[in-house]
Parts: sequence; C-alpha cells; structure tokens
Amino acid sequence: MKHLKKNSEKIDGAFSRFRAAKDEVIRRGMYKLLEEAVQYALMMHDERHQKHVEMGDTYGWMLVHNGAIEEVAVVAAPGEQGDAADGLKSKASELPKNGWAGIVMAGMRPSSYFAVSYEEDILSTTAGYLKWNGFNKYFRQL
Repeated sequence: MKHLKKNSEKIDGAFSRFRAAKDEVIRRGMYKLLEEAVQYALMMHDERHQKHVEMGDTYGWMLVHNGAIEEVAVVAAPGEQGDAADGLKSKASELPKNGWAGIVMAGMRPSSYFAVSYEEDILSTTAGYLKWNGFNKYFRQL
C-alpha cells in the first residue's frame, strides 16, 4: 500500500507542475504566433503598398488572458504609434473573460490612403496561413 500512496503523490505532483507551467507555455506560444502573424501580413503587401507603414498604416497584435490585456505590440513608422494600438485595446472588452485570445489588426490612418478591402484580404490570408501552418509550430496536441 505504501507504493500506491507514493505513486499517487508522484502523479498529483506531476499534474500540479503541469497546471503551473501551462499558462507560461501558452503565453510564449501566443507571443510567437501573433508576432509571426504580423510579420506574415507585412510580407503579404505587394509593391504598391510597401510604404504603407511610413504612410501611417500600422500593424499590431494584442494578447488577452482571462479578460486582461497581457501585451500589445505594434509595428509602425519610426517615432509613430499609429492607430492599431488604440484599435486593439478597444476590442479587449469583446473577448472572452476565460482563457487566452489574440487579435491581429491593421490600423490605417489617414484612411484615405488605404484600401480597406485590401487590408481585410491580407488579414484573411494571414489567418488562413496561421491556421494551417503557424499554429502547429508553437502548440501541439497533448
């Protein structure tokens, strides 16, 4: 019977360590996934839009855990914040209050310089790419 108790304690300890480590593993994976999403979206822009960041466009991502913002990261022209950060933060209250969620957003200011449908296509293509190629790089089924 002593060995059963010892085995049970080992198993309980392993699950405790797993629960303690899971959020950090998810956080790191989501940071990498969201960063890759922004880099992929920027890469998808064609010759006509190479200077979109210099013209006021921004791309960014936000990671939320249990309804609280963990981090917001934005790519913008040097010295600029752009409007992606504000747009991302405004969406935080719409996300689930339990678990992890990430958002990638293109900010476009002034809006007269940009084609919204073009940016939507870029984001849609990025989501598809990450669904089939990116997610499995950072996460695996247990």
